[in-house]
Amino acid sequence: ELYYLYSQGTRLWFSVNPTLRKLVEEKREKYSDDEIDFEIEQRLAKWKGKGLFKAVHFCPKNSSDVADEQTARLVIFAPKYFYDENQKDTSPAMVFAKNILDTRGTIPRTHKNMLLFLAADYERLVTLKKIVREFKAWHEILEDSKKGTLNLDRLQQIDTESNCNLTEKNFEMKISQAYCKIFAPSLPDSSDNLNEMQLNTEEIECIKEENIQFASEKFAKDEKLLKSLGDKMLKKSLDEYIWRTSDTVQLGKLWDYFTTYYYMPRLIEKNVLIETVRKGVAEKTFALADGEDLQNLQFGEKISGEISAEKFLVKESVAKKILEAEKEPDEPEEKIIVPIEPEPPSTPATEKPKPIPKRFVMDVDLDITRLKKNFNDCNNEIIEYFTCIPEAQISVHLSVSITVPGGIPEYLRDNTEANCNDLHIENFHFED
Repeated sequence: ELYYLYSQGTRLWFSVNPTLRKLVEEKREKYSDDEIDFEIEQRLAKWKGKGLFKAVHFCPKNSSDVADEQTARLVIFAPKYFYDENQKDTSPAMVFAKNILDTRGTIPRTHKNMLLFLAADYERLVTLKKIVREFKAWHEILEDSKKGTLNLDRLQQIDTESNCNLTEKNFEMKISQAYCKIFAPSLPDSSDNLNEMQLNTEEIECIKEENIQFASEKFAKDEKLLKSLGDKMLKKSLDEYIWRTSDTVQLGKLWDYFTTYYYMPRLIEKNVLIETVRKGVAEKTFALADGEDLQNLQFGEKISGEISAEKFLVKESVAKKILEAEKEPDEPEEKIIVPIEPEPPSTPATEKPKPIPKRFVMDVDLDITRLKKNFNDCNNEIIEYFTCIPEAQISVHLSVSITVPGGIPEYLRDNTEANCNDLHIENFHFED
């Protein structure tokens, strides 16, 4: 533990310069927790990419730092707002998230259904901070050497540069591993109170500072962030929450519902809703009108051009009644009476009964962004009906084809192979 004692093999000697190990130990203990947190925040701010998010907020100091806008955004918390599995709902990350969702500064937040969160796990954060202390210590020694305030011999210089590179890679890996907790506000499944909220915590695994992209993909997979919305899904939400008391809804008001209330699907931006409206009108899922008086009703036709927020969505049943009432009655046709000649008697033929089908086969493409729901819908609405037939022989096969133009990374190949083995899946392979 002597500062000036060196060793190499069986050889020991004293030098006028302290050992690098002792210098590192001395320097890493002098940094305050605030300095370590600041280093982590600086590193987070350099993360690139936005995934499906329209904006990313890095390490907000308070709720006023997070804008109240109508686009999906990710909030990445500073190290002090970590998630602790032992505390869960009382973790600093959860408390701060609820504060951001409730207010922006001193005023209530309006578009709270547009926010999602990423925070560090407490246990992994402890490991990360140790790495950051090593990182700062080695880089400070390197800087002192370049300034001439610390005389290093050639071997020490090489050792210092090597450790700087090593701690840099460790910093990158450990900060990615630490920031693994993601959570989104949602309506509790069993709640009758539409204003109630819960934060569901999920975990991502990342080692190359691609956490924003990984979080985006995880939210999309779990249907907590949607880049597209089916017209039938929109109609279901309208029937369940909006059209209980009204047959119409203004598009601008409907978009406000999407961005404000947790019971509505979370869309990345308004254009997703507009494109769903285009499809729904063309498919006659609902209609579109110019105003509350339902003039210029569009139903079953392709809409080109811009769709303004002032237009109204109209229930399918209401649209049909309006269009039927607008039709002019047809002129009655003059009836021509033709005498009917008696047909010659014929021997009645025995009709053969139509054969009853004995087999049903279905082939359907599932939307990967809503895979779980699409599969459950197929099972609940189609397959389960056949299970009530005692002699029915049901077989369901899952066919998966995934193409990655840039190549599938080695870590993902290893994880996929291990998971397939755990699930007892034998028929799988990778192709060039």
